[in-house]
Amino acid sequence: VARSPDGRFVRPESHDVGAAGGTIHPHGHVGMRAVLHGSQVGVEVTAAAGPAGGAAVLLLDSAELEAVLDEEAPAPASECMLEYMRAGLVKHLLRHWPLLAGLSSVALSRVYSCGERITYRALQVILEEGDAVCDVFVLERGTLGRVKRRAGSAGSQTLGTLSLPGTIVGQEVVTGQRAQATCAIVARTECTLYRIPRGALPRPGVAR
Repeated sequence: VARSPDGRFVRPESHDVGAAGGTIHPHGHVGMRAVLHGSQVGVEVTAAAGPAGGAAVLLLDSAELEAVLDEEAPAPASECMLEYMRAGLVKHLLRHWPLLAGLSSVALSRVYSCGERITYRALQVILEEGDAVCDVFVLERGTLGRVKRRAGSAGSQTLGTLSLPGTIVGQEVVTGQRAQATCAIVARTECTLYRIPRGALPRPGVAR
């Protein structure tokens, strides 16, 4: 159950809860973004009545975990744990894309293994207007701007921003609706995106 500070019940952010509808099932998680990117959870989570009369959870304090990773764990172990957590977050975000929602865990891991994580600095161009779009980008953190260049002038118009983790950029190439970017995608802040080549994605209506 998620409740805002003023008492209204709200649906938890899908990127920070292990299941839709505000229910967290076994192996679900809350707070992954806090560990990886320093974000706040922003919701209240309470134990719902169940067969056992409550819930058992594993609590990992982010400060303690970061201290272990930074100071005590050997570098290979630290990097391995962080990569495992980041991979889990990206796969969770991908699950909310209808194209991949029905994939098995093995198939989803195959898609993930074909991609790479890229960090863009502020004002760096990810896609220029008119570029051929050959990859799909999953936003992990940061804010992107959709920019339209004005013909015959040096000016541009910002059409909007994208900041919700899990936002998919370039998904149209999967359905063949568009092969070129109709506007530029520019990093408004430092951004981390996960790039997946088009060939690694299933075609709509084709099960894998």
